[in-house]
Amino acid sequence: VGVIFVLLGCIPGAGVMMDYLNNGNVTGPSLALLALALGLVLIGAISVLAGLILHTIARRFQELDRQWQLFESELYRVRSRE
Repeated sequence: VGVIFVLLGCIPGAGVMMDYLNNGNVTGPSLALLALALGLVLIGAISVLAGLILHTIARRFQELDRQWQLFESELYRVRSRE
């Protein structure tokens, strides 16, 4: 989703860049497009970073759960031998 927002932000951003290269400044309607492009790119970047952080947290909990299961099975084996 974040990558889609970044790509959508590049569309109005390209128009603003063309206006800047032709005129040397950004004024009027191009300024609104610049704000739109910047907002879309920021939303996309924040979404990508949040997704990476949440994936890392979920992966860590999976590893912790697996270690807990191994610990329980080892504890059960030790108790069954007694």
